[in-house]
Amino acid sequence: MAHPEPSVGAPSGSAECWLPLPTDCRGPYVLELRQRLLRQAADPDVRRIVVECAGVEELAPYLLTVLVAASRMLRAHGGVLDLIHPSDAVQRELDRLGLAKVLTVSRGSSSPGEQVSPE
Repeated sequence: MAHPEPSVGAPSGSAECWLPLPTDCRGPYVLELRQRLLRQAADPDVRRIVVECAGVEELAPYLLTVLVAASRMLRAHGGVLDLIHPSDAVQRELDRLGLAKVLTVSRGSSSPGEQVSPE
């Protein structure tokens, strides 16, 4: 199954990036996603990366590792990585692994440029 090209919604140097995840977050797509996400997280001008999880029922362990790494990179220069709209299954997995305390997770609505507030 072909995956869409992973894209971060804003070019390097902007204050915010938007990353919609495909519903199937496994396979070679994750390697490309990792490269793009970590490149954006390392950019000191990027202050927020919003990862849209709507429709995703499972996050591969490797992707979780990348999300945590990107979150730490962003925090090092005052940024934040927000996971928004996780499914119940994804939220349970984040809670079970203790990642809901490490990552910023919101079940509420958000769009690029909008503040995400946890519920």
